Amino acid sequence: MSSKSKHVVSPEERRAQLHADITSFLEQGGAIDEIPAGISAESNSSASGQQPRPCTRVRIYAPVSMGIL
Repeated sequence: MSSKSKHVVSPEERRAQLHADITSFLEQGGAIDEIPAGISAESNSSASGQQPRPCTRVRIYAPVSMGIL
């Protein structure tokens, strides 16, 4: 086992790191776009000319394995 203790990051440290990352991103020419509420990639997929993804969910009504009896 490792004798190193894991550093627990506080919410303030996470907030400060996120702010630093965003500032760096914007200073390098990055841009942040605001997406209106209710918009998602799934509901907009047909608007871009792509076919909607088929439903691939499989419903299994019986147990796959009974396990050890």
